[in-house]
Amino acid sequence: MITPTGRPFEETTLSGDVQYVLVLDQYQNWIDTLVWQRTNEGYWHFYEFDLRPYSGRTIYLQFGTYNDGYYGISSMFVDDVSLDDCGTPPTPPPGPCTELLVNNNFDGNTGWEIPVTVYPAGFSNAQYHSAFRAMRTGIVVSGVNLLSYSDFRQRVSIPYNTNSTTLRMWIYPISGEMLGQALPPQPTPGSSFGETQMTGDIQYLLVMDTSYNIVEVLMWRLSDSQTWTNLVFDLSKYRGWTLLLQWGTYNDGGGGTSAMYVDDVTLQACH
Repeated sequence: MITPTGRPFEETTLSGDVQYVLVLDQYQNWIDTLVWQRTNEGYWHFYEFDLRPYSGRTIYLQFGTYNDGYYGISSMFVDDVSLDDCGTPPTPPPGPCTELLVNNNFDGNTGWEIPVTVYPAGFSNAQYHSAFRAMRTGIVVSGVNLLSYSDFRQRVSIPYNTNSTTLRMWIYPISGEMLGQALPPQPTPGSSFGETQMTGDIQYLLVMDTSYNIVEVLMWRLSDSQTWTNLVFDLSKYRGWTLLLQWGTYNDGGGGTSAMYVDDVTLQACH
């Protein structure tokens, strides 16, 4: 999500088409971003936002689409907009949790998308946290060292009416690279991923929008621990979003090779 400038939105220099919903202050300076996307899904989406932080303030809600004049054109239809001023609701009691990921132990073949690359990711029983399979990213074959991204991902929709959403996983990283060197620079939010040639191997986990642009980098590291490690991330701020969660390993084709096994991934939305 792009950071508001605190200036009139029309003064912002943009690169590429974008569909947006903004909050402006009483002087029409850009102070918050509710929607920032470029999508061609062609069906209606429901969005809901909590504007209580702006209680007592005069604000503008600005909906729009920016076209940069190149390549294709973009647009967005908006309908049934409402702004409800209600009393403070009582705090709901803790409720049950729902698993949002499909095939989260990798024992089946559904749910996960594996992009076609020079050396793609794949299901594997060489290492697993719980029987009998995990997902491998990167290169584990001796004598093979290629420049390649190696990813897998799943699209998830996080319900808006959740109190918390937590991502948990186990990873088993491997690397034959010389560790301790500077890592490749992290990609910036809003950029695409998988096209840049980097210097150095990297193991990563990304949050992406449905147009494959980076929203957040959750993990960016290079490790040769060769032990199963549990990682936990709070994704509650993405309630109401449809996202792509993408794990991967990048090999630069030089030095040693790197890989990462991932298993027992859960995305629990609790009400």
